[in-house]
Formats: sequence, C-alpha cells, structure tokens
Amino acid sequence: MRYPTLFLAMMLLAASSRADSVQGQITLPRSVLDTNVAVQTAQVGEAVKAKWSCRVGEFYGWDTIYAQVAMTNTASQPMWGQCSIAFYDANKNLVGAATQVFLTRHGFRPRQHKLGLWRILLPRDKYRDITSYQVVINEIDSPPSKQKEPILLEDP
Repeated sequence: MRYPTLFLAMMLLAASSRADSVQGQITLPRSVLDTNVAVQTAQVGEAVKAKWSCRVGEFYGWDTIYAQVAMTNTASQPMWGQCSIAFYDANKNLVGAATQVFLTRHGFRPRQHKLGLWRILLPRDKYRDITSYQVVINEIDSPPSKQKEPILLEDP
C-alpha cells in the first residue's frame, strides 16, 4: 500500500514542477567592469524568467567569472526553485558552476525582481578553456516542503 501512495505523490510533484534550460557555445571576454563587453544570453524559464550576462575579471588574484542574473516572477502566484549556470570545456568537462535558490517562506512573489551576482573562481587562464555553457531553472508553484518555524530570529 505504501508504494502506490509514494508513486502518486511523485506524479503530483512532477506535474507541478517545471524545468527549462538554455545551452550553447560561448567565448568569455576578459573585462575590468565594462558591461558592454559582457556576453548576453537568452532568457530562460517558464514562470520565473531569468536573464543573465557574464564576463571574466579578477578577484584577489583569481580569474573569476562574474555572472549577473536578473530573475522576474511572471506568474500570478508565488514560485519556489533554483537557477543554475555551468561552464564546460571542449571535452564537456565541468570548469565551473554556481546556483542561486529562490526558496523563502512566502515564495518568490509575482512581479518581484531579484538580481544576483555570482562569482565562480578559477585558476589563472582556466577561463580560456571554456567553450560552452548551460543555464537551468527549476521552478515549482508550491513550497517544496513544510517550512519550519524559526528558532531564534523572526524570518523576514
């Protein structure tokens, strides 16, 4: 009896969650702070839309990929989920990755905007090996699990 219930729960969860991705070839520019040199990529996501741009700079002596991400909830209800970005070399080996979640008690509210700056630290000149990228956004229209009450501080 336990397995059919588990199967039904998994099917309901799968029906309410969505994933979207975009991938392609990329050559990352090295730039100090010039956003005109940043690589612009396509928008990704169904209800939560993410647009991002990236460039390579330096952070305390490390080559660093700076990815600027702008997310907007276009749904009529709060959403929960995560957005991930990954960079690969010519052999499809992972060079660097980062993830940002939008999991809060009340969800990522409709028409709300969230900007994030991601830093991916790399060894010197390792960014030159990057030939492709993939951006994945996973979204769900209900909280992933029951939220626990805060222990010491009030949740914002």
